[in-house]
Amino acid sequence: IYKKFFYSYDHRIKKFLSILEQNNINTIKPHNIIVSNQKILKWAESFKGDIYDLKNFNFRSSNIGLGVASSLISYVQESNPDLNQYRKLIINSLMDSARIYIITQNLIKKIKPKKIITFNGRFATANAISMAARKLNVEINYHERGSGYDKYEVFNDTLHSSSFVKKLIK
Repeated sequence: IYKKFFYSYDHRIKKFLSILEQNNINTIKPHNIIVSNQKILKWAESFKGDIYDLKNFNFRSSNIGLGVASSLISYVQESNPDLNQYRKLIINSLMDSARIYIITQNLIKKIKPKKIITFNGRFATANAISMAARKLNVEINYHERGSGYDKYEVFNDTLHSSSFVKKLIK
């Protein structure tokens, strides 16, 4: 018997939303969230430089480039990759991060949460969420996964912050 191992993105999102709803967790349907691409594309294409410049590339005075650089380094498994070789990926990641940043800020303004929880904080998308929340002075926590779905921990700072890790060790 043929068993399907891979599902479409839409299928996974619908499955995830149904799990949240079964657990009485309110969700926001993404249908009405629209972000203009032209200004974001212009901003993303303005990036020039090396990995250190990318790590300091800001969107609306928030360091969105740091998360993009971290995701790129993890993806290509090089600490100082040739950015010309990955230019399209960088532009797309910058655009996605900027969109997520804007959407997150819009949702925070609409919902007014006391706290936001996101994964890890280091990668492009989670970093954008974190930066948007910080900009609006919303408390942010980070979850880290363990060996399974039922093994995780939530922290009030990212584990990639050396000062926070030092506090945890003490």
